[in-house]
Order: sequence, then C-alpha cells, then structure tokens
Amino acid sequence: MKRNAIALKLAAVALCLSLISGIASSAASNQSAIEKCIGAFEAAEPIFAELQEFVRTEIEGFDDDDGEYDEEEAEAMIVKLREYADQLEKSISGLNGFSRDMDTGEGKTVAAVREYLAMLKNICGDMSEVIAYSIEFTDALKPMSEDDKEFESYGDFANNLYLITSESLELLREIKPPSYLAITHGDVIARIAEFRDFAADFQWATYLDDPLRIFSCEYRMDRIVVMFDKCAENINSDLLLQLKQAKRRLDESISTLHSELSAYFALLKSQ
Repeated sequence: MKRNAIALKLAAVALCLSLISGIASSAASNQSAIEKCIGAFEAAEPIFAELQEFVRTEIEGFDDDDGEYDEEEAEAMIVKLREYADQLEKSISGLNGFSRDMDTGEGKTVAAVREYLAMLKNICGDMSEVIAYSIEFTDALKPMSEDDKEFESYGDFANNLYLITSESLELLREIKPPSYLAITHGDVIARIAEFRDFAADFQWATYLDDPLRIFSCEYRMDRIVVMFDKCAENINSDLLLQLKQAKRRLDESISTLHSELSAYFALLKSQ
C-alpha cells in the first residue's frame, strides 16, 4: 500500500513536470512566432517604402514619356522587383510553421503579417508586369517608330512600309499581354495588320501608277494612323490605371495594415 502511494506521488510529480514543460514550450513557441513576425515585418519596411516611391514617381512622370521606359533602367527595376518578391515569399514561408488559429493572439498576428507581406508581393508582381509589357510593346514598334528613311518615290515608301509593319506585327503577336490588356493589345495588332494590308495595296497602286488608287490609299492611311494612335492611347490608359490602382492599395489597405502592425509591435517592444 505504501509502495502504491509513493508510485502515485511520483506519477503526480511527473505529470506536473510534463504540464510545466508543455506550458514553457508553448510560451517559447508563442514568443518565437511573434519575434519571427516582427523580423519579417521589419525586413519588409524598405520594400514598402520603395514601392510607394516607385509608384508615385511613375504616375507623375507617365504623361511626360507616354509610358515608355529607359530600357536599361527598366530592366534593372524588374530585377529588383523580382528580388523583392522572392524575399517576401521567403518571409511568408518562414511563418508557415506557426499557429494559424485565429482564436489566439499568435494566430491573428501571424495571419496579419502573412497578409501584409502577400499584398506587397502582389504589388511587386503587378509593377514588374507593367514595366515588362511596356518594354516589349516599345521594342515591337521600333521597326516603325525608329524608321526615318527618306524615299524618292511612292513605290519605295510602300515597299518599306510593308516590311516594317510586317516586322512589328510579328513582334506584337509574340507578346503575351496581361489579362487587363488583352483587348487593347489585340486592337493594336488589328491596326498594324491594317497598316500592312494598306502597304500591300499601296504597292499595287504605285506599280499601276494609278492616281486615283494612290489618292485613295493616302486617305486610307490617314484614317489608319488616327485609329492606331487611339489604340496606343488606350494602352497607356490601361497601364496608368494599373499604376493608380497599385497606389490606392498601397495608400489604403496596405498602409492601414502596416500602421496597425507597426503600432502593435512597438507596444510589444515597450513592455
């Protein structure tokens, strides 16, 4: 009987030690999760600030350069944005092992930081997409936009126009535009195709040396140019809209969450 009592006491002591160990482990886990959240949040601070500045300056300068970019600077910015996106993804993955129970303070904090980092990552992706498309679009039109040859005859002009429009058309068809640009990009392709078809008809008119056909082609070209310019304006409008939507997200939902997390982490550090 005495031996059983001792055994029961030892079992009770072991249970208490087990519970204490569990509580300590849980507290350490919570502390580790919060510290991890603070580290991820602070590591993203320069990214948040640079995204705000980048979007603001892009919107301000958009009308000055019609959405075009210095290609070298633009490609460097794409690399930086993709590096930021990778960094943010690593931070998000680093929080995967912690509680996501929204009934606990730890779970709510982890979820909030993950959401904040994901929103920044999405902005990086959207801005990379805008810049990449702008570069590809500008490059596709270079055969036409950078052609400054002078011609001695309508025939030479028509032959050259057919060649450069065909080259631009091929390059434009190779581009995979973002979903929000699918329609306007398709419209530009249609207008360039009209340019090429016009050039073929103009070639025939000059070959026949038919004044009426040549005059008709000149009028037709003026109409196509107007329609193409409108399509190009629509492309720029769609790109500018993306920039403005990114700015609104940064200024509103992302900034709100940033402020709440910043205040909460500052309070924790002060305790």
